[in-house]
Amino acid sequence: MKSIGIIGFGNMGESIASGLRRSSKDVEILVMDPVEQRRRVAADRYRAVLHDAPRRLLDDADITVLAVKPQILPQLVANIGDYARGKRFVSVAAGVPLAFYRKALHTNEIVRFMPNIAATVGRALVAVCHAEPIERTTLDFAFRIAEAIGDRLVVPERSMSAITGLSGSGIAYVFALAHAMALGGTYAGLPYTDSLTAAIEVIGGAAELMRADGSHPVELLSRVTSPAGTTIEGIAELEAHGFTSAVMKAVVAAAERADELEKD
Repeated sequence: MKSIGIIGFGNMGESIASGLRRSSKDVEILVMDPVEQRRRVAADRYRAVLHDAPRRLLDDADITVLAVKPQILPQLVANIGDYARGKRFVSVAAGVPLAFYRKALHTNEIVRFMPNIAATVGRALVAVCHAEPIERTTLDFAFRIAEAIGDRLVVPERSMSAITGLSGSGIAYVFALAHAMALGGTYAGLPYTDSLTAAIEVIGGAAELMRADGSHPVELLSRVTSPAGTTIEGIAELEAHGFTSAVMKAVVAAAERADELEKD
């Protein structure tokens, strides 16, 4: 992959450019965005080549990332559809199925991503699905882009709504958990800033332990839960207020909303 186009240089477009600069320093980044300030960031910070005509960007790029908001996407693909035939594309727009791109862009070389906001620090889970049949080269390029912003997980398109509920939206549940833990620490007597620092470290440490240890979360939970101790007291309180059920319902609710968007 010698060059990658990015149409739309908001948070996700910039995250991709940043990740590529870390992992593939020689890749040429081509950017199109209507906002002057965003174009300056792309050029100054990431040495991007700026384009004002989508046709030239598509011609110059080995693969193009459509990083615009879903509500802007129909107008964009209408503008580029006549000269997109056979080109390679990645889309990060939530709720827009592969069939839409195949019809509008006259190509089967389409890959969908579902990342989350952790892409900004290169730690997103990036769910990937793609059209069939598709060239191996397109997949290789798309996988390199995904791995520049996190870890890729290839799933069938029918699973994208579930991934949205679990990962795309799910990172927000972790933010909510961190805040709730910090409030609890404050209620117990710690300053909020100290409580939040502790909560972030606890969540990060727990994630690293699960990744390194490989044990089931319930097994790890049992290791730190002593009979009649402090931890079981806290777990009992969580479950008394429907903790497990609430988290499950949050994931399912977000997944169902994602599914609704797919069908709109």
